[in-house]
Amino acid sequence: MIIFMRGALVLLLIFLCSCTHYPFGQNKASSCNLCKVVCEHRAIACNKICRNSPSQCAAFRKQSVSEAYLYYRHEQYVKGGEIIRDLNSYRDPLQCRKTTCNCRADYRICVQACTGAISKQLRSTV
Repeated sequence: MIIFMRGALVLLLIFLCSCTHYPFGQNKASSCNLCKVVCEHRAIACNKICRNSPSQCAAFRKQSVSEAYLYYRHEQYVKGGEIIRDLNSYRDPLQCRKTTCNCRADYRICVQACTGAISKQLRSTV
């Protein structure tokens, strides 16, 4: 009896699914435009968090280091602990030497991926 009910339920679900509209041949232009909009939003978010220029990176680093140090001092004061670290303990000398991201290249690849083909160029390192 349970097997019969389970089979009837499966058949009912199959029949219900066959009645729904499935947009198999969806408009490619609208999906491509939607994909490009997603790429633009990602590029905007990337530009907000990216700090590729050394001056921007140094300014942000100085601010974040001082905030972290002040937070540490406050924590130690609240705990009644001893302040062992100094401001230089929070500095990373190599932080601004590396590039964090390339938003323009990421955007270009994202838009190419929307069309379905990513073109690559071989470049020599010499």
